[in-house]
Order: sequence, then C-alpha cells, then structure tokens
Amino acid sequence: MRYEGKSLREALEQINSVRRVSPNAGFMQQLLTYETALKEGRPQDLMNSIGMIYGDRYILMDMMVLQL
Repeated sequence: MRYEGKSLREALEQINSVRRVSPNAGFMQQLLTYETALKEGRPQDLMNSIGMIYGDRYILMDMMVLQL
C-alpha cells in the first residue's frame, strides 16, 4: 500500500488475484488504520498500526527527526 500507492481495496484485490486471502477482523482493523494513517500522513499512527515495540518506536522517531 505504501510503496505502490494502493488503497487497501486495491492491495487486497492484487493479492487475491494471485492467492485467495481472508484476513481476520483484527488484522483488517490494523490495515484500515494503516490506510488512514498513510492518507493523512500521520507517522505515529503508522507505527501503532504495524505494532512496533516501544524501543523500535523511539529509534524510528529519532530517524524521522534526523531527516527533518
């Protein structure tokens, strides 16, 4: 979704064209949160949606600050 600029629907259609998938409700909620965060450009929500552990979050936040 992020690298190809696809919506969640487009990404699922692409995957289903190769292999039938049926994500469970919890994973679908994470994907929806991720899609919303991508559209709105909210890095904190991106980190939350992919379930990063606390240490990883701080490392990623430091990297983002250094890029500014």
